[in-house]
Amino acid sequence: MSNNSFKQSHQLQQLLNQGIQHHQQENYDEAERIYAEILQQRPKHPDALHLLGLIAHQQDDQKKAITLIKKAIKS
Repeated sequence: MSNNSFKQSHQLQQLLNQGIQHHQQENYDEAERIYAEILQQRPKHPDALHLLGLIAHQQDDQKKAITLIKKAIKS
């Protein structure tokens, strides 16, 4: 893994950790924003897709939740 790839992976992991903290505090808007930022950099990031699916489920948008979780599984 190149130094740049390692750096980017580390930054994405830090963002994911921040998103998870907001998610656990039920600050869904901020968690969703962070997960979307991760997906801008890595569109098939399985954890970000899965966690966005969980937010959709928690907000009673089951169709969106299923779509996102299926994408996560395929990633």
